[in-house]
Amino acid sequence: MSDLLEAVDELTLPKRVKVMQDDGVVSVSIPPLLTQLDDMIRSDIGLTASGASLAHERNILDADALYKFIQISSQIRDWCRMAKLRPDKEPAVALRRWYVAASGGLDEAGETFHARMLGAWAAYIRVKLDPARERELPDACPVCGASEWWRDGVRFLHPLVVKYRLGSALVDDARGMCRACEKSWAVRELAFALENAG
Repeated sequence: MSDLLEAVDELTLPKRVKVMQDDGVVSVSIPPLLTQLDDMIRSDIGLTASGASLAHERNILDADALYKFIQISSQIRDWCRMAKLRPDKEPAVALRRWYVAASGGLDEAGETFHARMLGAWAAYIRVKLDPARERELPDACPVCGASEWWRDGVRFLHPLVVKYRLGSALVDDARGMCRACEKSWAVRELAFALENAG
């Protein structure tokens, strides 16, 4: 049950993280992943703790995130009903209650299935909360030599792009790509190729 418990904890428990501030590093508590996803959707549509926000304070609704949150919430409610529990309206609370009720009755296959599903949810939420950033490079592609690229009949400059995550400390997590020839590199390989192209 440790894999399943870890997966439940990942979605339902707050975490302590270190954040750099002007006066040094401080430890802050961030809400559970399910709560963060719910808060992100609510802020997009203008629902805050103090009520509805002004129209100019709202973001464009991420329909994919809303759909996924509805799917997750519905699945958790179904699991609670199958365990003969009354589902809580908060998915994180309902998931923890389900885990307590179901932990003794799942076989190894059921445990593995649920742990994988919960892990996939956590990965999805992390990507939604911290999407990949893109930075265009002014250089021509070191493979095809393109300095422009086309999509749907429209010409764009700067075919080279680097995709990275702000939260990642590893340079090797970043990837470079040419949008003209679709060649892909690790970011260090791209830097080496650009140095040797000239």
